[in-house]
Amino acid sequence: MHSNKPVIGITLSQTLPSEQKRWPTRYEFDWLGKGYHYAIEKSGGAPFGLFNTTNTTMIGEYLERVDGLLFTGGADLQPKYFGQIAHPSTLIAAPERDSFELRLIREALRLRKPLFCICRGLQVLNTVLGGTLYQDLSLYPDNPLKHADKEQTGKVDHKATLLKGSLLHEIIGKTSILVNSSHHQFVKQVGAGLTVSALAPDGVIEAFELDDYPFLIGVQWHPERIFKRQHSQRLFSAFVEYCRKHA
Repeated sequence: MHSNKPVIGITLSQTLPSEQKRWPTRYEFDWLGKGYHYAIEKSGGAPFGLFNTTNTTMIGEYLERVDGLLFTGGADLQPKYFGQIAHPSTLIAAPERDSFELRLIREALRLRKPLFCICRGLQVLNTVLGGTLYQDLSLYPDNPLKHADKEQTGKVDHKATLLKGSLLHEIIGKTSILVNSSHHQFVKQVGAGLTVSALAPDGVIEAFELDDYPFLIGVQWHPERIFKRQHSQRLFSAFVEYCRKHA
């Protein structure tokens, strides 16, 4: 039966094998927090998990099947990809995911697929376009806000200012929103063609867009975890609706 729901490819986190853990988590596996696919479903899309792979031909297979891509949050991106040596706070946790997502996003950009990039996803996109990252908030030259807690409770909030004239502002319809924050790495130098569309009060880049692109938004916060907030619903709905109209 044909469905008019757009298929949204969603990247998955990766857990490496460890003999210190009990079954099944002692083995390598891919996984996804439910908030991502719930948000896509509730917004009228059909979520499609993209398993991490070293098989480069699979990227073409994936992209033939999806109408848009959601790049999710997760472990730190290896700093070698943006020309830095690893900081002591950086955790190299998902090397296969790193190489897979970098290849996937390059090919998605070439095909001009609609993209929604969240937290790590924003950082991956920025890296592909030649940007760099701060590997830790302690490296920020100004006094940063609290953007995460050590326990990773996901209960850290702060305001974000949305810049007028941006697609983000057009979708949400506000210049200031309350967002959740759970990261220690963030954008330093913005990648080629990207335009900043939201800032935290301390100047940390909270969102950007790609000039002259069908639909591309990257946010540093986690809208899938605060889906009950209207601005999160509007973001996901706008992304899914664009994918549906242009499938």
